[in-house]
Amino acid sequence: MATTSVFNGSVDVNQISLSSLDGKKNMSLIGQVVTINIFEEIFCPIVYAEIDIVDSADLRSSFPLIGEEVIDISFRTAGNKEFISYKFFAYKISNAVTNKTDRVKTYTIKCCSMEILKNSTLKLNQRISGSSETIIGNILSNSQYLNSDKQLSFEQTKGPQDLLFSKISPFQAIDLIRRRSVSQKYISSSFCFFENRRGFNFCTIEFLLDQGKDYVKDKIFWYDSLPEVDAKNVRVRNILAMRNTSSFDTANKLQFGGLNNIVRKFDIFTGELSEITFNNYEKQDQFKFASDNPTGMNSSFFEQNYGSDSGYSMLVPHRSDLADTFIPDSLGARQAFVQKIIQNLYQIHTYGDSEITAGDVIKVNVPSGKGTTSDQAALNKLLAGNYLVSRLRHTIAMEKHRLYTNSMELIKGWYEDNI
Repeated sequence: MATTSVFNGSVDVNQISLSSLDGKKNMSLIGQVVTINIFEEIFCPIVYAEIDIVDSADLRSSFPLIGEEVIDISFRTAGNKEFISYKFFAYKISNAVTNKTDRVKTYTIKCCSMEILKNSTLKLNQRISGSSETIIGNILSNSQYLNSDKQLSFEQTKGPQDLLFSKISPFQAIDLIRRRSVSQKYISSSFCFFENRRGFNFCTIEFLLDQGKDYVKDKIFWYDSLPEVDAKNVRVRNILAMRNTSSFDTANKLQFGGLNNIVRKFDIFTGELSEITFNNYEKQDQFKFASDNPTGMNSSFFEQNYGSDSGYSMLVPHRSDLADTFIPDSLGARQAFVQKIIQNLYQIHTYGDSEITAGDVIKVNVPSGKGTTSDQAALNKLLAGNYLVSRLRHTIAMEKHRLYTNSMELIKGWYEDNI
């Protein structure tokens, strides 16, 4: 009886199909695909992909490919129960090359979420009122707008939105709402709107960190793996490469209000000017991260001596005769929080794991330089801990032995509680 060998990076590709927009034509692309790259990120409203093709059957002319096609992709890490699926609109062909015999053509099909079709043709010219999550949900699902059937996961906001849209696309309108939204629970109000394999998400980065830490489970990755751990983590969830793309920058943090900033609120109705000061030393414990007891990235000595004066100020117009939007009160904390999360960014390259999606929290274990041991105290206290996956690339090489890898950008913003 024949058996299928499973190795690190193994992947089951269930479907790579091409169909016309009207559904009348369809065919499998598995034999023509060389590489698939699928990109998710918490700073982008849609998922997008690049598919490299070696076309020996003149598919581009015979199907034909005219920019009105749909590509369905379904795959899973070998051994996982569920396939993950993506449906893309193929909007562009690039990097087209024909060999000397004119028989084999190579090119890249660029794809993105289907919602881009309506987003590219619609312009909103109307006044919309209500909570942020209600308006965004309506823009996504209403047949007059994006008409999407994907699930929206959202965080509750406070304060009403009363906006007049003029000649902006649906995703531009959502982004405007995102920037004006204030969280009921998390003081940073660091809202993002993005799509991952589960659907659309409207929430703060704080929410992703705070809630995600409870769902890490076995999503534990090892850099220079310790020996006495679960076999799956050693064989599959090893980190092949790890790079620090943005280290701490204390001068930049001070300059842009990471430790202290002022919001000047100007009341257009009365002409009054008031100030709201955010002092990180006094309020940083209110921020939520993916650790139960996170440690700040600066010492209390440093914050007391250099964080007492503001290096950054913002002027915000306000109308006291209208319902409170809470925007001026939230900007200081948002500015400080953003400076925290951009201080230490990492990129890791791992074997593919279809359970991971953008917005997840994973745990990274990095041994200290003192040696490799199973003792938890031997972990690198600056690098090890929980991270938010802010960007994720799925790469599938369609070779004889198909290879699936992930590249991830990781956000931390704090040190672990045992530093």
